[in-house]
Amino acid sequence: MVSFFLPTPYIDKVILTDKLVDGYEEGLEMEIQYSLLFTVPEHDPALPNNDKDFVKEIVDRLQFYFIVTKSTKDAALLYDKLATTDTSLPTAMAAPREQHLQKMQEYKDSTGVDFSAAENPVDELSLLMYDSSILIEFLKNPSGTLENTTDNAYNVLDANRGISYDLLHIDRQSIIESLNANNFVTFYSKSGQKILKVQNVMSHNTVVRTPALVPLTSGEKLMYERYPEEYAHLIQYELKKGDKSGH
Repeated sequence: MVSFFLPTPYIDKVILTDKLVDGYEEGLEMEIQYSLLFTVPEHDPALPNNDKDFVKEIVDRLQFYFIVTKSTKDAALLYDKLATTDTSLPTAMAAPREQHLQKMQEYKDSTGVDFSAAENPVDELSLLMYDSSILIEFLKNPSGTLENTTDNAYNVLDANRGISYDLLHIDRQSIIESLNANNFVTFYSKSGQKILKVQNVMSHNTVVRTPALVPLTSGEKLMYERYPEEYAHLIQYELKKGDKSGH
């Protein structure tokens, strides 16, 4: 009898290509080349495909995901600045900071861990490295991302909850199809266990650009500075559109 082992994931290579994503500049096309390593039974002449059938049975029982985190080296400083009362910043800019703090509190309530002590609390990878108990929260309650844009503007109040990542669901059938196409190798571990490594590829497009404030005319700027609450609707953000040729 062979015990049931969860597969070990391995990222072989990630190829990043600059391109327009949904018409916006500074997007990335990601080609993720990955492998899943399974402990499989020894070859049986009476069951020549028992190792592949064993892998298929495991794949059918599981769900597979990639989490693509998106942050910048200045992300934490940006959120700290948004928390200040600097009059040079539009009042609407405080919204992402407030929503980020709300999300962090939700994570604390669910896991019992205060993630504000992580090295970069606005980057999910940093949160995962701080305490992996947050993983289940990422899977069951994904936040908004920079891809939540309208045709003309980025809504700073509604789009980004302060923590931003892409949750990619890996189609189980694609893994099985790769296995059927013989995109796998077998080898033995140092302990003598037979390992089957199935290889697969997944593509994903993501927007990585930080939205920019749409410049105000001199008249709009004057009215907003005098009456910020009444003219808050003048504050808009956008991602720069590129032409169809990608230039």
